[in-house]
Amino acid sequence: MVDTIAPSLASAQESGTKSQSAQASASANFDTFLQLLAAQLQNQDPLDPLDGTQFTEQIASFSAVEQQIATNSNLEKLLQNESYAQQSMAIGFVGKEVLSAGDVAPLKGGQMELTYVLPEDAVSNVIEIYDGDGVKIKTIEGEVNQGQYAYLWDGTNDAGEAMPEGNYFIDISAFDSEGVSVNPRTFVYQKVTGVRSDGEGGIFLGLANGQEVSLSEAFTLREAYEDAVASGDSAEDDSNDDV
Repeated sequence: MVDTIAPSLASAQESGTKSQSAQASASANFDTFLQLLAAQLQNQDPLDPLDGTQFTEQIASFSAVEQQIATNSNLEKLLQNESYAQQSMAIGFVGKEVLSAGDVAPLKGGQMELTYVLPEDAVSNVIEIYDGDGVKIKTIEGEVNQGQYAYLWDGTNDAGEAMPEGNYFIDISAFDSEGVSVNPRTFVYQKVTGVRSDGEGGIFLGLANGQEVSLSEAFTLREAYEDAVASGDSAEDDSNDDV
């Protein structure tokens, strides 16, 4: 089963974090105003007292500032709660597999799947697979039109020999009609092994291949291969999800 992962509110969280210093400054200015106003009232000339109209306007103006500070504080709390909720959600990803941009994928059960996207001007495409020692073991002629494609490797090299399970490096090249290289995008499934927060609203997923991906850049979630096999389900068609 695959679930679409909603994009995180990282940008909103970042804005909230950056606003903290502004809120602190506004709050300090308001406190300073109250102190100065109190001193002015204590030391005013009885024969020339403070203008009541001006006094009222200043109070109203800074009252509005105080309300804005309270509003910003409440917004900050909401963003923090959202961050906590996302962290809790991300913890539930551990042990499952996510689809994200990458070029290292695992060969399990005699198959490895990947998703790639060709740009509009691509007219030729080659998929090359390398083992852990950097030796090229498989070359495949890929699709030749713009779009998103899924490829399922059967785990054999160019000689038809079955390769051992493990992580393999994927290199996808594409060219336009003039033979100029264009840039395809590659996406692979990897098992989530951990979750990390950067303390500023960013949440990152640790992957089994040693890489790390932001929660906002993880596109789909599914059961790990071992769990899918145990339950009798197949995720083979899930790589067709849009990225």
